[in-house]
Amino acid sequence: MADFDFPGGTAGSIGAIAAAITGGLLWLRKYLPSSAVDIAASGAQNDIITNLREQLEKETTRADRAEAARDGAIEQIGKMRLQIQDLALQVQMLQNEVNQLKPRAT
Repeated sequence: MADFDFPGGTAGSIGAIAAAITGGLLWLRKYLPSSAVDIAASGAQNDIITNLREQLEKETTRADRAEAARDGAIEQIGKMRLQIQDLALQVQMLQNEVNQLKPRAT
C-alpha cells in the first residue's frame, strides 16, 4: 500500500475529511433553503398571475354586461324621446282643434 503521509497523521486526515464534510453540509444548508424559497416564490408568482387572470376575466364579463345594459338604456331613452315628440305634436293638434271649436267672441 502507498503510504498516505498527511500532516498530523491519521487524526489529521480524519480532521480534514470531517472539515470537508462539514463545509459541504454548511454550503448545502446555505444553498438549499434559498433554492426552496426561490421555488416557493415562483409558485406564488404563478398563483398570483392565475388569480389576476381570473379577476380580469370576471371584470371583462361584468363590463360587457354593463355595456349591454347601458346600450339598452340608451335605446329606451331614444324611443321615449320619440314618444314625447309624438305626444307633444298630438297636444298641439288637439289645442288647435279646441281653439277652432270655441265660439269666437267678437
